[in-house]
Amino acid sequence: MQLPPEACVKSEDGFASFFEQFVYEAPVRAAYSAPTVEVRDIKDPAKLLGSEQPGPFRIAMVDNQWSYNEPGKDAGQFARVKMDRTLNGDRMRVDFVKAEFSPDEEVTKTLGKPEAYVFEFKQGCWQLTQQLR
Repeated sequence: MQLPPEACVKSEDGFASFFEQFVYEAPVRAAYSAPTVEVRDIKDPAKLLGSEQPGPFRIAMVDNQWSYNEPGKDAGQFARVKMDRTLNGDRMRVDFVKAEFSPDEEVTKTLGKPEAYVFEFKQGCWQLTQQLR
């Protein structure tokens, strides 16, 4: 499995390229996820709730729209998500929450609890290391 060279650049654009491959390709998720992912409190990320093997990745791309992956549901039933990325040193945090959008793609309402994933730049590329709930 070969990522495009730009996917392993520590930058906003590099992460965007990496993240697209990570979302689309299960082998990429397996290769670029830590063996155990720390589960932390989204309101207090310093608070470790536990560690677990990476479960189903909750962000999917459906019809060119970021969506919330819910196992057992057909992709056409996935809710869309509002997503924000923040680069801080060697970490990229991807915050997401189910949302409703207006016809001009503005968020009109968020639904449910926000979640986040944290990726760290390690050994020359990005790696999923934390899930915030």
